[in-house]
Amino acid sequence: TYMTGVLKFAVSFLRVFRVPGQLERLGLWTKSDMYLAMVETFRISVGQLLKIFYLLILLLYISAVLCVQVFSGTRTGNRLSRTASFYDVPNAFLTLTQIVFGDEWHEIMDDCSVTAPFCTPAAFGVTLDGEPFDDCGVGKLSSFFIFFPFKVTAEWVVI
Repeated sequence: TYMTGVLKFAVSFLRVFRVPGQLERLGLWTKSDMYLAMVETFRISVGQLLKIFYLLILLLYISAVLCVQVFSGTRTGNRLSRTASFYDVPNAFLTLTQIVFGDEWHEIMDDCSVTAPFCTPAAFGVTLDGEPFDDCGVGKLSSFFIFFPFKVTAEWVVI
């Protein structure tokens, strides 16, 4: 089941912390200056890594709100579907997380730039519950100027 898989992962992850002890027993690693320097470097780096993580979360959240405002009504396409959408902020956050880690961001950008005749613009006069219906994107150039700076900035933060 799912919980046994999580438990197995947790146990194998914790085994990584036993490696220095095993190496020390074999005489390959002693608690010398090298060991103490590694522990001290890790201790100092954790704070900086958390700051980078918070910056990435903030960038993702701000971009998710922007993408919901711009792309929430865009029709689904090749990549923009149930697993990647901008209908609400949590889905947009997950979609942008996929983009940061390289999951076909160019295809999502193309799906968000769909224009007539491949969508229904408001100019056609179609209404849904009395409201004008529009499922078009923002165009190729506008979509590029939204996704590309996000991708570059997110990659810069991650690196």
